[in-house]
Amino acid sequence: MILSYLLLRWTLVVRDPDGNLGIVWIQFLAGLLPNLHHRKSGRMFTAAFALLSPGLLLYGEGGYLYLSALFAGAIFGIFLRQYISTFYGHPANDDDPVLRYFYINRPYKNSLEFTKNPRTAFLILAVFLLLDRLLAYFGTDPLTSWILQDTEYSSGISSKYAFALTLDSIGSWLSAFLYFFAEETSSHDTDPPGKHWRTGITAGFTANLILGAIQGLAPSTDFPFTAGNAETFGVSAFFPDAASFGIGMPILFGFFFYQIHSRNWRISSRVLLSIAVFIALGLAGRYQSPGYWLLIIFQTALVIGLTYQRGFRNPIWKYSFIPFVVLGTISVLVGVYFIGGMDWSFTPWQLIREDVSNAWTKGKTLSKMLEIFWKDGWIQTLSAWNWFKDAPVFGQGFGGFALHWIESGPRGSYPQNGTQDFALTSLVFLLSEGGILFFLLFFIWVGLESYTRTSYWFLPLLFFPVTFYEPWTSGAGILGFLLIWLLSASGPSTRTLPKWWMVPAFNLVCLLFGLSLTAKAFIRQSSQLQGPEFRFEERKTYQLSAKAKFQEKAGGRYHIFRSGTSWILGDKGNISIRIALEEAPKAGKPVYIRWIFSDQNGVELQSRSTPLNATVNQVGLGVPAGAKSLTAKVMRISWYQAGPSEFYIGTDDFDGLNRIR
Repeated sequence: MILSYLLLRWTLVVRDPDGNLGIVWIQFLAGLLPNLHHRKSGRMFTAAFALLSPGLLLYGEGGYLYLSALFAGAIFGIFLRQYISTFYGHPANDDDPVLRYFYINRPYKNSLEFTKNPRTAFLILAVFLLLDRLLAYFGTDPLTSWILQDTEYSSGISSKYAFALTLDSIGSWLSAFLYFFAEETSSHDTDPPGKHWRTGITAGFTANLILGAIQGLAPSTDFPFTAGNAETFGVSAFFPDAASFGIGMPILFGFFFYQIHSRNWRISSRVLLSIAVFIALGLAGRYQSPGYWLLIIFQTALVIGLTYQRGFRNPIWKYSFIPFVVLGTISVLVGVYFIGGMDWSFTPWQLIREDVSNAWTKGKTLSKMLEIFWKDGWIQTLSAWNWFKDAPVFGQGFGGFALHWIESGPRGSYPQNGTQDFALTSLVFLLSEGGILFFLLFFIWVGLESYTRTSYWFLPLLFFPVTFYEPWTSGAGILGFLLIWLLSASGPSTRTLPKWWMVPAFNLVCLLFGLSLTAKAFIRQSSQLQGPEFRFEERKTYQLSAKAKFQEKAGGRYHIFRSGTSWILGDKGNISIRIALEEAPKAGKPVYIRWIFSDQNGVELQSRSTPLNATVNQVGLGVPAGAKSLTAKVMRISWYQAGPSEFYIGTDDFDGLNRIR
């Protein structure tokens, strides 16, 4: 409960608290009151309101970020309900009133066993990843003064805006995750929350489906609870915008479609329900993007293949069914391509045909074809892959991709709705944000959850097509994460892992990963822990940071420094530095050094990277106004090859007070 409150408080701090406080209170009460009344109504209403609140509250600027208020209210309602149930709903036992009252009648249970529950690992990961970004953007002030000071994190980007991007991704996951744990902790084994969550999800999906179909039938009409008419803004239903509708509805459709075809209903009932859903999705899809239709096609193929393959007893038919489904999917895509050439076809189908034709005729390589067809999504994917190479182990941190994209130049822009505005693949997005370690740990967690549930092992695959098109790991992607959780929790654990130590070992690895990430963040902040006055006096002499002094190199005298060393600036104008390397770089692979100018408080003002192509190089730098210190960091040569750990700077480049000039 305390952690959910902190997430809500940070959300209010980094967003506009004055203009959006009313919406936050409505979300908070919408989560509090139903969960305080009864557990069943609370579960259903919370799941449904998560899909309906953006439209009901007419709130589109911040997307799904304020769902943290809904989940915080739900957690608080669960706590109050359990408190009342514990202390006022059970009579005391005369034999041993203390023992009976506080232990046997207490309805709580521990669902975070470190040695049994792999979900504990994900909670550990999310908390440490959020703490890492908190230290990166605000230093140690939140831990000492409990204040998030708004400083300039990089050129034109405030630290609060950077932290808001983090809350869009891992923060939105953590908010939902805490609510799930609160429900599982307060529920009995005989009354699991999964069935009530499914009811709420179905209600939210049905409401969005109906309103989306109505918008498609009357595109020029402004409906209440929507962002506008379909012709100008696209179909949005109860989603905050049309782009979120194009991501969220295919995810919800895959879940709902599986619920229809995985049950032992009559074939006629399945067919009628499927036709009704497809008609509504088709009407809403008239004013959606091509990606909306591609996701629906792939989701349909996966659900049909995974649900009906189990019904074949003949092994020949069983293993040949999936190839038939693949051929059928290809046939549908080819049919959409040819129908897109008709004047009466939907606009998204015409765009699919046009994009495929342009990619086939103009694209000379596969990358060029994807750029023409995928547009900014492919460019963002390549950018995320290149930035992943700079930090392959721990990643750039959640929210780092958006910051790099804003700084990337002409194509960079401030995303109005946070991370959910991007269209890159979620697989590369996860690699760029969390690095290889988090990427592997996340999918190991999914594998452990799936393995212990026999017939549920394939359910996460329902959402993998989304990972190839949109970052469902962002704010809007809380839907995908929510549904993966529901599917993994809906089936009992009927299988045990081959070895008892697998879950505690996995949780221990995640704990060590989180601790190492936090230690890395504190080491990065170590030069700022003593205050600005101490830092300024400390850096007045290079002798505190030089590895070796007055070394002979290439006919000159140099001081040796490690990567990341900082110095006080002696000149206010341009400076010229003679820098040398131990070995000359290979041809075509220069060594890059990033120069970072900071003010007296350690806030970064400007940075630039310069290539070093020879053993001895002359580097000229312009000093920005207000700069007091200069930091030099050696960049990686490639994603698998690190740069040199040390470099040389000429002794003549320091003045009598050991300041760099």
